[in-house]
Formats: sequence, structure tokens, C-alpha cells
Amino acid sequence: MPATINGTAGTIQHQTKIGQPEYSTSDKSITLVCNYNNNNPPKGTEYTLSYNFKKGYRYMITISAAEEIGTGVDQAPYLRLDITNNGGGGNTTCFGDQIIVQNLTGNPAPLYIGNLSPFQDYQFAFSSPLPTAYITLEVSAIPATNATSNTIRIRKITIIETPPPPTFALSPDILNIACGSTSPQTFTVTNVYSSPNVTSYDWNLGTANNGWLFNGATAPQNISTTTNSLTLTPDANAIILSNVTVTINLNSKPYQTDTCKVVKINYGGQITPYGQQSICSGSSLVYSLTSALGNNTATWTITPTNAATVQSLAPNGQAVLVTGASTNTNINATLTASINHGCGQVNTSLTIIPNTPLPYTCSDIGDGTCQKYVCFSSPGNSLQLTIPNPNFPNIAQWHWKVTGGIFQGNVTDMYVPWNTASYNIVFPQANTTCIVTVMPVTSCGQESPNEPFKWIISSTFCTSGTSIFKVYPNPASTTLQITSNEKSLSPSSANFDYLNGFSAVEIIDKMGNSKKLFKFAKGTMSADIDISSLPDDNYIIRIFNGIRWESHKLIIAR
Repeated sequence: MPATINGTAGTIQHQTKIGQPEYSTSDKSITLVCNYNNNNPPKGTEYTLSYNFKKGYRYMITISAAEEIGTGVDQAPYLRLDITNNGGGGNTTCFGDQIIVQNLTGNPAPLYIGNLSPFQDYQFAFSSPLPTAYITLEVSAIPATNATSNTIRIRKITIIETPPPPTFALSPDILNIACGSTSPQTFTVTNVYSSPNVTSYDWNLGTANNGWLFNGATAPQNISTTTNSLTLTPDANAIILSNVTVTINLNSKPYQTDTCKVVKINYGGQITPYGQQSICSGSSLVYSLTSALGNNTATWTITPTNAATVQSLAPNGQAVLVTGASTNTNINATLTASINHGCGQVNTSLTIIPNTPLPYTCSDIGDGTCQKYVCFSSPGNSLQLTIPNPNFPNIAQWHWKVTGGIFQGNVTDMYVPWNTASYNIVFPQANTTCIVTVMPVTSCGQESPNEPFKWIISSTFCTSGTSIFKVYPNPASTTLQITSNEKSLSPSSANFDYLNGFSAVEIIDKMGNSKKLFKFAKGTMSADIDISSLPDDNYIIRIFNGIRWESHKLIIAR
């Protein structure tokens, strides 16, 4: 079929897709029939043109078209264009229209073909660069609503393409080269849109002493080529390698400059296992370098030297055996590999912990407290305990112990993995104060030298029972004495002292208003409080023992 492409007349293959377009030899036009019926789906006609649409290009497509009135109400049809990769073919009829999607949106949107002969130009602007290449232009005649039968005639299609600005990319843009490497490296410029008029490529290596070889000799600072690539070889004895910069010339004028950043990588890499490691007294652990040393060597040292011993496992020092000291040094140590190669020497280090006990205290585990009191009045039944703060580094296990009860599994002493048991189930015995302790344990089997965190479990914490505090005198005038009546609970197997006494005293009037609040150190056994500012009246005095409040009636009379 006739077409004009970038000002040049020619023909392009057409292929029907929906319905059957027809070609008129009299005015050399293609007719596309469409029809709308309220009782049936809309019908239209569609065909495709084969054309190579290029990635990044913009297109202006002009169609010379006219409307031919059909039967029924004259409601002009729409002409729609789509650039796709769908190809042609697919119609199942030899003439007329077929069911078509009545899609009147898009970018560009379909145009309303409302003029009768003569033909008129309609422009479709594909103003955004195409995201990829396409091979098909779809031309569709779509009916308007309530338009009944109409026809669009197309006599000529003109496609004008606008290329994108020339764009070039240098590859690689970052290059890592191992120190001592002599492997040739090729730098390539890609002409992204195959833009014409590239005349030369000017390569710049920074200085004459750039660390590169070109054609077997020291590379000069500037190299000009007519091809889009340059191959350089690293000088094995060079301390540094310069970056590689290229300027692309269009029509003999500089157009774009790109740079490849060159990084010289020393042999050796990191020490593995990664991160901070722990070595038990007398035990050993193998450390190695993540990158091969090749013909280079590594020397290993540990500081301080009495923390552990080091023994090379390979002639070049690729790996080392570290053995913890037989006695505890109680300090961190630094393991260092000094790598000697053609570029000089580089050191890489790792911190290790030789046989260090855990420094954690009971208040660290208890989130600020060393013991918690638990009300439990159902002896023989289970109670779940949760470690308040179980998240510590370098812990391998938790050591649980119980007196006055048993753990799930009928044991009183157990070790559990640090990451699988932050709680435990205990069964307190009747008429007994049950005490549960927990301690962190290192992978070497060491426990913290500090006291454990403990739970104190008793039914006495559930009800007030007999008063555990004495308020004297009562009635009082100016001074009031508070004394603890609590008994000291010291089970010999638990090695603990029960927290006696009180930590707060509050005086409340008959209306429930707080008149005085006194705070004391936890475990205070006796204290005198000044009530001289309070008027004569009846009050309630509340005393807090760290677990619960105990209330007494108080009379102030003078």
C-alpha cells in the first residue's frame, strides 16, 4: 500500500486484523467500516502496517482520511492508532466489520473523523520516546455510541520519526583489578541509538605515569582511536592504576565524556570467620583470608601475644590456627594478617575474645532488678517464667535452677539453648517458698561471676493476712513510726536474702485525697515520719513493701 516515510514515497505491507478493510482503486483509499447497535457489541475494522519503530525515537504520524456516511444517524466514527508488537492477522470474515473494543482513550487518543470528502490530514503525536522497539502500527475504525453504520476512508499515511539525541555509554564504568594482575582490560563505548557522524574517540589516562601498558609498551596519557574500544594491560609493578576517560567526537567536535573508575584491589580480602569470635581456653579455631594470595604471602600476629598462639597452616599464610591461652587473659585480642604483594603491604584485622567470662549482672538480665516476686497459690500446678531481658551477645546457654519446686521434665537443674528457651515451666511445692535462678553461660561453659537473677514464688504474696507493718503511736500527734514485722526468709540452698521492709508510705484523707507521700530506700525496716502539718482528723496510711500495699487506719489528735 502507498506510504511516505521521512519524505520518501514507497509501499508498506498491510494486513487485516479485525473485520475486512477494502481497497478502492478509484481514489486509492482503504475503507474501514464500523457499526453501533444497542442490542449488540460495537463492531469495527482494524488492520496493521509493518514498520520498524525504534527505541528512544518520537513519532508524528499523519493520516489523510475522510468520513463516508452510512445508514442511520450520522454520528462520526473514531480513528485510533497503536504502536505495538502484536503483528497482523486474526480476522475470521472475508468482508465487513467485526466485534471491536470501543476504547476511546490513549496517548495519543483516538481522533473524531467528522469531515466528508475531500480528505483531511489528521495528526497523531507519539511525543514520548518509545521505551522499546516495535514492529507494528495498528489502524482501527471505532464507532461512536449510537452511530449506527459509518465508514472511514484512508488514502495516505505519513510517518515522521525524530531520533533521540546521541547517547553513549562506557563499559565498564567501575573496574576492580587485583594488585599484581596482568590481565588485559577492554573499555568499550556503546552507541545506544546508533547515532551517525561519530568521527573519533579520544582516550585519556590522566598522566604519563598511569600504570597501564598499551600494545606492550608504557601507555601514553592520550590515545585516539576511530573504533569504539581500547584494550589496556595493567603493569604488575604499578602502585596505582589511573582512571580511563573517553571523549566521543561527533563531526570532529567533542560531544560526550565518560570515565571508568579503576580500583586496585589488594590480595587477601577479609578474615573469615567474620565478626567478633570467641576462643575458649586451650581450644583452637582456623581463620583464613577470603581471597587467594597467589604468589604473595601473609604473616599473622595476635595482640597481646599472651592471649593466644598462632600457627600458619599454609606456606604462604593463606590460613592460620589460633589456640586460646591456657589461662584466662580476660581481655580482647586483635588478630592481624599482614599481606605482602607487588603493590606493597596491607593489613587486615579481626577482634577475638579469648576465654572471656560474661560480664552481665543480675540487674542486666532482670531489666533493672535482680529479683522478682511472684504470687502463686496453686501448688503442683505449672507456672511459666519469662526472662525479662534475654537478648545478650556471646551467650550460648541459660542455666536454670530451682529449689522448692521442679521444672517441666521433673528436673531441678538444667541448661537450655540461648535462642530456644527464654522461659521455663516450674511446679512450686506446697507450703514452700520456691526460688528459681537463671544465669547466662558462654560457649566455653563459663557462667557470669555475678549473682544470678531470681524469682521468689510464694502464696504469701497473694493476700495480706496478718499485718506485716506496725504503725505507732496511733492516735499520733506530730511524729509517726513505721516498723516492719516481716521475718527474714533465708533458705540455705538458695543463698539469698529476702527483701524485707518498705519503700513508700502514703497518707490519705477521708475523701481519698493523697496528703503525704514518703519514699525510702528499698528494704527500709523502720522510719519516723513527720505529720505535724496535718490537721487533726481520721486518715488511711498505706505502706508499700515492694510487692503490695498494706493499709492501716490512722488518727491524728493533739
